[in-house]
Amino acid sequence: MQNKTSSGAHVERSQPRLAIDLEAIIQAKDTDGNNWKEMATVTTISRNGAGFSSPQPCSVGRLVGMVLQMPRDLRVYDRKKDLYPVLGLVQYCNPSRVPGEDVYDIGVAFVGKNPPESHERNPSQQYRITGMEKNGLWSITEADGTFKPRRYPRYSMSLQFMVSLLQRETRSVVKNTATTRDVSIGGASLKCDLDAKVGDKVKVACEKLDFYSIATVRNCESTETDENLLRVEFLENEFPVDKLHLAKEPKAEPVENDDDEEVKADHSSVAGEMQETEPEGEASSEPEIVQF
Repeated sequence: MQNKTSSGAHVERSQPRLAIDLEAIIQAKDTDGNNWKEMATVTTISRNGAGFSSPQPCSVGRLVGMVLQMPRDLRVYDRKKDLYPVLGLVQYCNPSRVPGEDVYDIGVAFVGKNPPESHERNPSQQYRITGMEKNGLWSITEADGTFKPRRYPRYSMSLQFMVSLLQRETRSVVKNTATTRDVSIGGASLKCDLDAKVGDKVKVACEKLDFYSIATVRNCESTETDENLLRVEFLENEFPVDKLHLAKEPKAEPVENDDDEEVKADHSSVAGEMQETEPEGEASSEPEIVQF
């Protein structure tokens, strides 16, 4: 799978992410240069990236610090320590909602433990990915300008769609039940068994949200479970993202755009805090992490 490294912050994942449920400390600076720190729920993870939900938004292309109880078999360093400090480059930040709270689904690419010198000089500096190091972490460089957000935010959620493909040669219709990996007002990523090609027209239906539309297949690829992943653009109607909360289980299943299939795993929540400045005379027992 190819990585998009020449421009922009978004890249294809090199490894599948494990579905997980643990807590992490997230630290970054806002657009005014003020430090903020929040507890966040990590929902997917791999050796070189993670997805989490946070009440604070993060700008694409910015670096954030994380401390979490990373599964030891996924660590690149600090394998014998309890907590794992790591820097992540924000790849996407989409508004979402859990019961009673507005949050953001955020995906980061891990770049290591130490920030580049340019980040120390300018914590609001944006970066882009240039490739991958031998240890499996991403290498980065300073980005020129600001990353443009998507026209429509993608919402990482599993919904059931019925997809119908017209086969012109036989003048027949093939139907298949699909599951969304993500969805937006203007399109969706659908996991299914249909043998569709780029440019094909399909009819899509999400009965639960009373949504029906003709769509064009814009991209096709295979997942690690040998399913087809169809990226479709809705042509007739806009998807009712304002109704997504009606379809959510107690918690949505966050998945980044352009990633691979997820495998479930169980891990414990983080117990600890990120280091921050302490008042004089008070000692800190918190783990060490890069200062923002």
